[in-house]
Amino acid sequence: NLKNIVVRREGDRFAGYIIDLDKARLFPGEVSAYRSRRNLDRLLRSARKLDPERRHLPAQAWDRFLRSYQEATAG
Repeated sequence: NLKNIVVRREGDRFAGYIIDLDKARLFPGEVSAYRSRRNLDRLLRSARKLDPERRHLPAQAWDRFLRSYQEATAG
């Protein structure tokens, strides 16, 4: 849920913090691509529910987020 994430500027970067870990699970090793995609889909649904007109998270910003996420998780 997007309401459970805090994003703040830290110097010249942004940092994100998860503030509610209710029902969270730890996985040994990497999260599968399937599970990762499902979680990203849920996050996008939450964003669209909170911002249906996409004033604060337009499609370009979501695409930029996905690219950054993919770069950070590529390995």
